[in-house]
Amino acid sequence: MFPGLLKILVLTALFSSAVFAEADGPDYWRVTEVKSHDVLWMHAESVHTSEKIGKIPYDGVCLKNLGCTSVISFAEFQKLSPAEQKKSADASRWCKVEYNHIVGWVNGKFLSEGGACR
Repeated sequence: MFPGLLKILVLTALFSSAVFAEADGPDYWRVTEVKSHDVLWMHAESVHTSEKIGKIPYDGVCLKNLGCTSVISFAEFQKLSPAEQKKSADASRWCKVEYNHIVGWVNGKFLSEGGACR
């Protein structure tokens, strides 16, 4: 009866799903699997060859999560077996984070969910 209205409702539902998908994941990350003598580099873009714009210590915490390039949601990731999680994390997932007032991209395989931060 109202094909235009139906299109709007469908598009609204799809857009809302996309917004919620981007909101998946923790509010904050912490650095993992970086050796104590090394750092996690922050990059200007989500590729390892881009300019290094900052560094995070091996035990860094309170990295504000600004979104990741992962193709699956955090909820889907949590349902994977530990082996599947490792394989998925190693697939060059990049996450945009804020740390010490610097915003940049880090390799997601070196991140795990962090606790509450201020």
